Parts: sequence; C-alpha cells; structure tokens
Amino acid sequence: NHNMRGGSGTASWTFTGLADGEYLVAATWFHKYDNVYNTLDAPFTIHDSNSTLLGSAIVDQSNAPSEFASDGTNWDTLATVNVTGGSLTVDLSAGSNSNRYSVADAIRIERTATVLPSLTLSIDKPSISEAAGLAATTATVTRSDTSGDLIVHLATDDTSEATVPSTVIIPAGATSTTFDIDAIDDTDNDGTQTVLITAAASGYTGTSDAIEVTDNEVAFVAILDDGDAGFSQDGFTHQSNSLVAAAYGGDNHNMRGGSGTASWTFTGLADGEYQVAATWLHKYDNVYNTLDAPFTIHDSNGTLLGSAIVDQSNAPSGFASDGTNWDTLATVNVTGGALTVDLSAGSNSNRYSVADAIRIERLGSNAADRQAADLLFCNYSPW
Repeated sequence: NHNMRGGSGTASWTFTGLADGEYLVAATWFHKYDNVYNTLDAPFTIHDSNSTLLGSAIVDQSNAPSEFASDGTNWDTLATVNVTGGSLTVDLSAGSNSNRYSVADAIRIERTATVLPSLTLSIDKPSISEAAGLAATTATVTRSDTSGDLIVHLATDDTSEATVPSTVIIPAGATSTTFDIDAIDDTDNDGTQTVLITAAASGYTGTSDAIEVTDNEVAFVAILDDGDAGFSQDGFTHQSNSLVAAAYGGDNHNMRGGSGTASWTFTGLADGEYQVAATWLHKYDNVYNTLDAPFTIHDSNGTLLGSAIVDQSNAPSGFASDGTNWDTLATVNVTGGALTVDLSAGSNSNRYSVADAIRIERLGSNAADRQAADLLFCNYSPW
C-alpha cells in the first residue's frame, strides 16, 4: 500500500475508457498492526472527467473493510455514482489526526446499471410580466451528448400564463438550442403564478425549470355596507350611536332573536370565482352577539353557492382590508352577474345577529374552468 501519517498529500486512482452508467465504487485498505493506527476519518472523493463531484465518503480505516468480499479481498462501498464522459477519479487525502495513517490501497469499480443521457433546462429570466407578450424571455435546453438530431418536446403546466413551442430540435453536433417563452395576458386578477416548463426527449432523462408570471390586473373589490343601495332587511334595527362607532361606516343593523333577514345584493359582476367576507362589530365588544349567525350565498337564480355559521361573539380577524377586519364566509363561483348574501337569526333568542358590511373580491376565472384546463394538460402527452 501507500500510506501517509498526517501530512497534506493526495492519492488518486483514475479509471478511463468507461461506458456511461451507474458504478459502485469501493475501497480496501490493510495496514500494519491490524489497522490500529489508521485514521478514523479518511476523506475519499469521487469526480468525473470534468472534475464534477459525484460522491464522497468519510471512512474509519481503523476497522478492516468488511462489507463484501470479491477478487480475493474485502471491500467497503464508498458510493454509487453515475458516470458520463468516460472517466472516474477517486482521491484520498489526510484524516484529521496528524498521528494516524491514511492508507491508499486498492479501489474497485463495478458498473451496475446503464445511465440515460440527460437534458437540462435554463430559463433566462426568473420572472416576466403577463403583459410582456410574445418572446417575453428565452430558455436554453442542453443535452449531455451531441450525437444526431434530437427532437425535444416542451410543455408548460399552465398555458393560461405562459406557452412554449411544442418541440425544438438540437442539431447533430450541437449541445443546446434556445426557444421563446410567450407570456399570456389574461383578465384574471390571480396574482403572481409559478409556471413549470418541462423538456423531454426519447432516450433521455427529462428536466424542468420554473418561471414566475406577474399579474397586471387590478383587483375587483366591492363592499356593501348596511346603509348602501343593494342592502335590504326585514326585522333588523338600525343602530348608529357610540356603542357601534367601530362598526363599518359607524353603524349596523341588528336583530335580537326574531325571524327577519338582512340581504346584500351585488350586481353587474363578471363571471368568476369570488371570495365573500363579512364584518360585524356591535356594542360591548360583541359579547351579546349570536354564536351561530347563519349566512347563505345565492346566485341570480337563487341557487345556493355557499354558506357559513359564524360566531359573532368573536370579532372578525381573518384578514384586514379597507380599514376594517373581515372573516371569509366562502369562496364561490358566480355566473349570471349577481350574488346575494343573506343573514337570518341565530338559535338563541337573547343574542344579536349583526348585519354590517359584506366584501367580495374576484379571485379569477371560474374554478371549474381552471380545473378543466388542468385536466386537459394532465392528459396531454408529447408522444
């Protein structure tokens, strides 16, 4: 063997002429006095022909190798690595204790499986605006070999945000090609969306990369207070004194027990998915409010879209907007241009149901339409 006590040297074993594939890399070491003075942390590293680190291992060489027997000796596995480019190098340097020996004996490699050539994908910009339109940015797809023309199939997981060509060709002798990513300017106020772009080719390991598409729509928000056009009530009492000064607009309608209904009707709405939220603030910090205020949400045909049972003895705290706090009642799909929220009495005749303000915000297109688009993409195959 070769050995080094402390020191700062390196021992290297380089294997050449290797076929691409998966290789098990193992080491053996035997030194004087049954290895008792060997290092406890021999640092092995494994690199490819480009000096890319493929694997590493810290080995206690004071123990004899014992994992498997082959070729007349015992071995311990250092790592299993994928080799491309025809060569593999194993390096050993000194352990941490200057009084112990690092032992360079033999390295054994065994090809255990084939390895597919690979694709890599790199997008030029991390984010684009949906308003950027055609050729908003470019991407590069690279392969690990250069043999023959290669057809690469491209796709995105959200074609409502960004699109790519269905295929590109990497010419024979070339390692890469570029393609455009087009941004889609939709009408949804859906915030920043992350789009995954994938590249695949027959006989290659596929790849993907992500890009963010930022929104350029302004959120549609509408609020109906209990005194606005669109609000109606039966059996509720208006209150606007100092006891309800913290309510939205400084007033509310409330009903103690009773059998009335308060309604908020929004009209002229674009079809889409809407978040519906309520606020209520009543006298004495809501302590006498109902524990089970029943809200229902209907469309223009009276079809039930959603409902919520709300404990109005707790102040709303789901989110803050427009100068007050709100709790979400439901997220619903609206078609037909109108949405109505109704509130009736809770179960306790001694507690107050409070009708204050309702807030709606359009989140985007109809959820069912998005699900259908997602299903269409999931069923797509580039082959």
